[in-house]
Amino acid sequence: MPCVPSIARPRFGGLAAFLASAAVVQAQESPPPPPSQELPPGARLEPVENRYFALPDYDRYGQRGRLNPFNVGEIGEYPIVGARPWWDPYGQNMLKGDLPIWGENTFLRIDAVSASVFDRHDFAGDGKETDVKSDLFLSFDLQYGDTVFRPPTWRARVTIAHEIRNADVATNGTAENDDALQEAFGEVLLAEFDPHFDFLSLRAGRQAFASDFRKFVFADANDGARLFGSWEKNRYQYDVAYFDLAKKDKFSNFNQTGNARNQEILTGDVFMQDAIWRGYTLEGTALWVTDHDVRNVDLLYLGLNGQGHIGRFEVSHALYQAIGHDAGNPIAGRSVDVSGQMAALEVAYPVDWWKVVTSGLYASGDGGTGNGTAHGFDGVFDNPDFAGAAFGFWDRSNFVIGGQRLKNGNSLYPNLRTKNFDAPNFVNPGLFLLHAGWEGALSNQWTVFADSLFLRFVNTDSLDQQFATSVGSNIGIDLSLAAQYRPLGIDNVIFTSGVSALLPGDGLRDIAGSGTLFGFFVTATFAF
Repeated sequence: MPCVPSIARPRFGGLAAFLASAAVVQAQESPPPPPSQELPPGARLEPVENRYFALPDYDRYGQRGRLNPFNVGEIGEYPIVGARPWWDPYGQNMLKGDLPIWGENTFLRIDAVSASVFDRHDFAGDGKETDVKSDLFLSFDLQYGDTVFRPPTWRARVTIAHEIRNADVATNGTAENDDALQEAFGEVLLAEFDPHFDFLSLRAGRQAFASDFRKFVFADANDGARLFGSWEKNRYQYDVAYFDLAKKDKFSNFNQTGNARNQEILTGDVFMQDAIWRGYTLEGTALWVTDHDVRNVDLLYLGLNGQGHIGRFEVSHALYQAIGHDAGNPIAGRSVDVSGQMAALEVAYPVDWWKVVTSGLYASGDGGTGNGTAHGFDGVFDNPDFAGAAFGFWDRSNFVIGGQRLKNGNSLYPNLRTKNFDAPNFVNPGLFLLHAGWEGALSNQWTVFADSLFLRFVNTDSLDQQFATSVGSNIGIDLSLAAQYRPLGIDNVIFTSGVSALLPGDGLRDIAGSGTLFGFFVTATFAF
């Protein structure tokens, strides 16, 4: 077996490393010098097997069972075996980054993801809608570097997207198509800080970013630059990012390349692992937003977030203070100063194959639409993963009543504005939420989710004005049941289906006059 010499690497990356990469690859392919020139007396060479050898047969857990009354078959990880066809997720090939395409450190990964959704739900007020859409994402990720302990020396990634959507209301019952460039960025390693492999990298272009663990304030793929790295043996991670947001297509919500929205974001985050407790990560974040698309809105979000284990408990929490100025709030009819708060806590307790989850969220509401101060809370472009949100009627649905938008789909906040096109609005009723849920992994293929939410407006002054009636505080109770099926036991093929019902309280009945609202959805995701 050939002996592979170590290659000296520069301590600084960037353009110099990019230009030098070809020379490094050629050096790696050259034969090692004779031992007499390299080894001191008494030393010897030990052969090291190439790291791209064929994987042997392997099953981590083997044949085993669990104390699970719902399991009728064996439970085990999908076995990793040697020779497999090219399409198998465990089969090694050059198109998914297992093997280098050039030299030993240049890799190409090609991903294709198909995500289809069928959604049938009631409208608050009257009527139903069927919404069918199919998204296709194709990604090309080229990177150079020894990435076992280091980030890539350089990297380039492009993702193109195509959507077909047919919805009774959103597209007027006709099929709409949209193509978009969802990702297009380059990344370079600027510096390494040995001996602990801490680093500093720069990524520029259209890229995905989330401001916190549960996406309460901002989560999107958009145009910007991000400086990020680690410190103190990777215990601390940090980033500073700037985004100049593009406008969204009204049907697909994809970005419109070259069409800026006049909304800019500057944000910084610091993460500390094993903060107070092992397995618990603490995040401090500051996010500055300027939106001058329709009116001048300037905001600063200050947040303290945490997620991880505290003993046996799985804990996630968020605390935000938003301050700033809105020069022409349409609901207040004047300029307002902003002061809004949000607090959220979720605690899960696992018991073997199942766990119980409890959650609570408070987003402040505005108590006086004309007093010059907006005390409600709103995100910028939120997409929360919290309190069973992915399955519940309240989070999944748009609420448009009498032409007035109460809330957006994939959002918890009743913010009285369109998330994709309008600036954050802090003259809103706020939200108080309590959640109890149960999650059971019936097998490696099947997982079941059951969730219940109690929802309430914090202050209804803004609703009284917008809907010209006295509005109660109780939104209602949201009940949902969902199941997820992974036929291969991994995430390459996932089917998810769920049903939900929102039992309206006096507040929702006052503005919509609705009875119980029902929803049903099925999603199918294929990743290659």
